[in-house]
Amino acid sequence: MRTPPRQGRDSALHLHLDPVGGAAGDMFVAAVLDAFPQLAEPMLDALGKSGLPDDVTYRVVQQSDGVLL
Repeated sequence: MRTPPRQGRDSALHLHLDPVGGAAGDMFVAAVLDAFPQLAEPMLDALGKSGLPDDVTYRVVQQSDGVLL
């Protein structure tokens, strides 16, 4: 959920996540990038700093199967 910035604060994006039944990390990242594609580079930077094993690779790939528009 996107919330507008408050008066007197920076314009940082804040998300509130309440995963009652859980959330898969890859699906959450994909949903965030679908909603906010401008966050692709910062997301990749954050993933690079997350301590994932060296054999784990990731990339952003544009994909549309036409099911959901």
